[in-house]
Amino acid sequence: MPFDTLSNTENPSTYTEDLTIDASTNAIVIGPVVIPNVTTNGNLNVVDELQVSGTLTIVGSLNII
Repeated sequence: MPFDTLSNTENPSTYTEDLTIDASTNAIVIGPVVIPNVTTNGNLNVVDELQVSGTLTIVGSLNII
């Protein structure tokens, strides 16, 4: 994808909905961020800090950098 077609995406510092990453999917979250429940069946990369206020389920991979 050419650089000029990328969009600017922002994520809130606090999520009100659960985050689920499907199998064979890659995702990135920029912290610090608070998420009620996180389930990753794919690959989740977190930059900085992740706070899960409920349940954290890792079937795939979680990388915090």
